Amino acid sequence: MASKPDSNVEYASPGIRLGSYFLEGVLMICTLGIGWLLWALTTAGKGQTPAKKLLSLTVVDERTHKPLGTGRMFWMRGILAIIPIFAILLTLGILWFMPLWDSRNQNLIDKWSSAVVLKDATEAESPPAAREVEASPEPVSIEPTNPIQN
Repeated sequence: MASKPDSNVEYASPGIRLGSYFLEGVLMICTLGIGWLLWALTTAGKGQTPAKKLLSLTVVDERTHKPLGTGRMFWMRGILAIIPIFAILLTLGILWFMPLWDSRNQNLIDKWSSAVVLKDATEAESPPAAREVEASPEPVSIEPTNPIQN
């Protein structure tokens, strides 16, 4: 049951998602897999993988827009993702390009896990406006004291 795309969220583009797949592979190779796995364990609870963390992307529930937890990231997007991957292979890879025609740029694994990938809202926000420092209404006078007074 898909809902209409929200106008107030920014979905990750197919290009940046493709880049995250390549970056994920590079990180796995560079860290010999072990470093990537440890890093993934620390970021999965926030709906991110190491590459998604570096690219400020977050995997969120498609209805609530809350980041997926570690369990859902591991089971639905990791272990059980073998089922949509099998479907991608059966279509000779055509379904791999699904984000190009999907309104929310979802791939088959996203649909399977009821998730969307968003640009991280915390990174997209602009820094708060600088506050003006008000001058003190009354000047404070400091009188010198002499500690050696009789």
